Amino acid sequence: MKYDPHKSGAQYLEDLATSYWYASALFTALDSGLFEVLRENNQLDAEAAAGILGWKPGPAERFLRLLKEMGLVDVYEGDWYLTGLTADHLVDGAPHDQRANIRWRRDLRAEWDTLPDVLAAGTRTLFPSDDVSEADMHARRVDYLKAMDAVIDGKIAEMLPMFTDALPALNIHFRFPREAMATSGSGFIAATFVPLSSGMPWLWRTTTFAVQMPLRSM
Repeated sequence: MKYDPHKSGAQYLEDLATSYWYASALFTALDSGLFEVLRENNQLDAEAAAGILGWKPGPAERFLRLLKEMGLVDVYEGDWYLTGLTADHLVDGAPHDQRANIRWRRDLRAEWDTLPDVLAAGTRTLFPSDDVSEADMHARRVDYLKAMDAVIDGKIAEMLPMFTDALPALNIHFRFPREAMATSGSGFIAATFVPLSSGMPWLWRTTTFAVQMPLRSM
């Protein structure tokens, strides 16, 4: 967000102060399974959706109207359904799944709550408790890697044109890897540059190494 001096300063400050409302609404919709419910049932009225999720109908409808303002759902003659944005990014099997990215941002809320302590200490102050198991730490690392892959998936289409002028003579073909992997973004970028030419085995070896290394080093 950036302040536009030609618009209301008070409104801009209010937007800053209330921006977490929208994040909380997104996290709640994602974690509750609302998006999956609407996808699986195609279209539902607010009362039916509330019944599936264990919510009260009135608050559920008001929540759906907030999500509509955010562009995440829409309604036609009382029946609610997913927008293309949500169908493409926030449900199981979405072509550009951003759920890992969004959930990682959700889990960072506790870190931001320690900002005053960090400013006073000059360093991070919140760390995992001593009773966190290695299995839990590994799961957290994998969640982070998947989140960064999702970040790159959302940006790679903007990045590729920077290379197209430099690489056509090398006969490199681009593809978007859809197979499951966790590479903290760097391997996702590398896997996008997959040469179909047998004359460039070095690039295939580099790509394979970049994809495998993050999990090997964990």
